[in-house]
Amino acid sequence: GVPELKAACESLVTVKPSQAPRVLELADVLNAPTLRERAVSIIVANLGSLSQSPSFEQLKHRHPALTARLFAKLKQRSDNFVPTVAEEDQADEDDDKVATTPFPWISFVMLLLAIVGYAIVSRHNVSFGMAVPAFNAVALLAAVGMAC
Repeated sequence: GVPELKAACESLVTVKPSQAPRVLELADVLNAPTLRERAVSIIVANLGSLSQSPSFEQLKHRHPALTARLFAKLKQRSDNFVPTVAEEDQADEDDDKVATTPFPWISFVMLLLAIVGYAIVSRHNVSFGMAVPAFNAVALLAAVGMAC
């Protein structure tokens, strides 16, 4: 009968992320649980881009109770998230790498000397002859050293 037709229609609706807040609102009004859950899943997956959208702002203002349920679902899903050991180890390695990387002072000083030297040589390029390509090579090595 009618419940089966309603369920079939819910399953056929395509929900784009930009439309998900409005679809959630309509699914709640129409008491369409399958469509409501799909909209919630899409909103949760795209919350970063949707949180400032006009449709999400309208949902928050028109249906605060529905928004509260949405955030409760979001909290429930985040509480159920348990990072794996590999993810924790990778995060620790990344933190260690950032904390222990020293500033490349030698490369910085070489680059600074190359720039100053190049400025001096470029004023007197006739008298220095082959020094210009040498300074170019030093500047290139210093730049590569800064990048590494």
